[in-house]
Amino acid sequence: METIQIADIDVRGRTRKEMGDIVGLAASIERLGLLHPVVVTADNKLVVGRRRIEAFKKLGRTEIPVNVVHNLDELALLLEAERDENTCRKSYVPSEAVEIGERIEALAVKLAKAAQKAAGGDKKSEAAKSLGGNSPKRFEPQKRDESKRTTSQAAAAVGVDRRTYEKAKAVVEAAKADPKRHGDLTTTMDKTGKVSQAYQELKRREKRVELEAKAAAAPAPAAGEPTPREPSKSADTSLPSATLALWHLV
Repeated sequence: METIQIADIDVRGRTRKEMGDIVGLAASIERLGLLHPVVVTADNKLVVGRRRIEAFKKLGRTEIPVNVVHNLDELALLLEAERDENTCRKSYVPSEAVEIGERIEALAVKLAKAAQKAAGGDKKSEAAKSLGGNSPKRFEPQKRDESKRTTSQAAAAVGVDRRTYEKAKAVVEAAKADPKRHGDLTTTMDKTGKVSQAYQELKRREKRVELEAKAAAAPAPAAGEPTPREPSKSADTSLPSATLALWHLV
């Protein structure tokens, strides 16, 4: 832990929709002290702790204790500890949880690349080098799929299970991609806290769009041909059924 100037912390892109009770948090910090320092990257980009920064400003302080994260495991432990910070903490609405989760995922990628670079990057193993040229794939070290692990850690950091986080993320991403069609889903999800309900509605809308697209792409029937639901006019159904039966006997 170290102490840095609040003005040196990069909070750009942090869009907390509601800061909650900053006055109450400031009073708690003044009475009990800061239970958990804010979390920043090595280049002073804020990971979590915007409300604590605002509380420190409210107290007229210009410096704040920080924990600097250097790897994903360290970050996960810090964020897990923060879930029990104090009763003045403001819980994240689903879209905010997704925002901070995505920051954690992006940071995880950055840390993984840094670790790979420090370990020698994509160089071939000694066994592969000894063969010369392009070595068979069986000599290449297997790459672990870290995506699920990273997603799980991001979800845990914001206090939800992985599947709930993935559903909320799908809703947020759909709303960003098509605000006119799906923008209301994020608003409703944040207001009600019902992630699964918003996700199910998203899936229904996507299915409807898919069916509409298929219908629009289907070739139109040729002139004079009956539509699938239109009965054929080739048979003279105006004749009584008994007459039709006799006609087939001739």
